[in-house]
Amino acid sequence: MANLGNSIQDIHPYVAQRLVNLFDIVAKRYQKLREKAQQQGEDENSDAVAIYGDLVCLVLEIINSVLIRRLNSNPELIYSLLHKKDLFTHFQLHPRFAELIANIDNVISYFHARISEANLKSPSAEEISELIETAARTWPPGRLKEFPDLKFQYEEELESQEFFCPYVWALIYRHTWIYWDENKTHILNDYIIHEEMEASSVQVV
Repeated sequence: MANLGNSIQDIHPYVAQRLVNLFDIVAKRYQKLREKAQQQGEDENSDAVAIYGDLVCLVLEIINSVLIRRLNSNPELIYSLLHKKDLFTHFQLHPRFAELIANIDNVISYFHARISEANLKSPSAEEISELIETAARTWPPGRLKEFPDLKFQYEEELESQEFFCPYVWALIYRHTWIYWDENKTHILNDYIIHEEMEASSVQVV
């Protein structure tokens, strides 16, 4: 998602909602850990606080990347931001997130004003979406502060085929109409064992 942010178009409503909800989840967790560290007199830069701070920053950067490069093509993300606009107020003065939040606030303020100007009584979701799409056409370029594009590179682990090969075969086995003799599909055993080991390790943690 981070790599696609500067080129993605027509984000599905569900994806837009999940992206904003993801920010809500990691932001609340970050605030809770930070407040706990303050109450206990601990370092606010502990590993847990730092990890969730990085996650908050990453999600904000992804949203910014879409808004800066592809705002006109993603009205559903704007709709989701307007719907959950109060989520971002807590970080307006945060030194690390303030600039990222400022861009989002700028977008929210602009589109909220356009909707208010329409003076609709109890507008439906469809009417709001239409107003957003119309207002997006007149969005002034250069209104947002630009940030470098996000670039993440996948680093393949050694012997990754031990996981991926059985996984791909498992997908074929589950989602095709091909008949398989379960007594002879030994390659799936490796995937099943791997899944069980992963599940047990999560439970232990």
